[in-house]
Amino acid sequence: MRIVKIMLILSLGLIARGVIAAELMTEEPSTAPAKETTPTAEKKTWSVGADVTFAAMYLWRSIAVNEDPVIQPSATASMYGVTIGVWGNFDLTDFGGTKSEFSEVDLSASYSYDFGPASASAGAIYYFFPMGDAPSLDTTEIYAGITANTLLSPTLTLYQDIDDTEGLYIALSASHTLEKIWQPSATASMNVALSAGISAGSKKNNTAYLASDKASITDAYFTVKAPIAIGDYISVTPAVGVASLINSDAREVANKPDNFWGALSLSASY
Repeated sequence: MRIVKIMLILSLGLIARGVIAAELMTEEPSTAPAKETTPTAEKKTWSVGADVTFAAMYLWRSIAVNEDPVIQPSATASMYGVTIGVWGNFDLTDFGGTKSEFSEVDLSASYSYDFGPASASAGAIYYFFPMGDAPSLDTTEIYAGITANTLLSPTLTLYQDIDDTEGLYIALSASHTLEKIWQPSATASMNVALSAGISAGSKKNNTAYLASDKASITDAYFTVKAPIAIGDYISVTPAVGVASLINSDAREVANKPDNFWGALSLSASY
């Protein structure tokens, strides 16, 4: 119910925004002389992007889904705050019995809105596992999140499974970017992005993914990325991080409850 209430609040906010905009459009025109204005460039309202990541392993919420190297391509398209995306995991080894195959494909849709002191987002993710004879693990999550537009960008996001597990996953994170710490040329520069987070899961979530029959803190992570922008549309991002399962039951059954990982991404956006 909490996730439904949050999404309802976001919907009401958008409706209110539309009503205000309509009222402004119907105001009586001013009789004052028009002032000369300087032409300005039209603001871009859409974007597209694609990314290919070569990762040392596949981690999902600090769970080692595949401990061997993988390739993870993705693509997104956005317009007026609405974003649709597709993401996949391609196994390079036979770790999960899916060598040279896509073991997972995720489809997502979301809406985000910035209202000054904070920004909010809501959306849905469909997880598809095209794995031969394995039992169907496909499921769907809806989520809502809010970020404070202040130091460290604290973010709270709630994910509610509405299909397979019906579990709730709550993620709290913070991040900070050091901009242009290295600029070898006028068209190339490197930032350093730091992020950390800690999460909790409901009993249903933890039963499904952590072999635990109780609600608890689930995991924590710390990540360092160094995106290198090359011109306006291309970037290369090396990344390293550490992720740990905190739930005691999960740590007992996991092959590797603590993982250090590395990755390299090539991205293009317009």
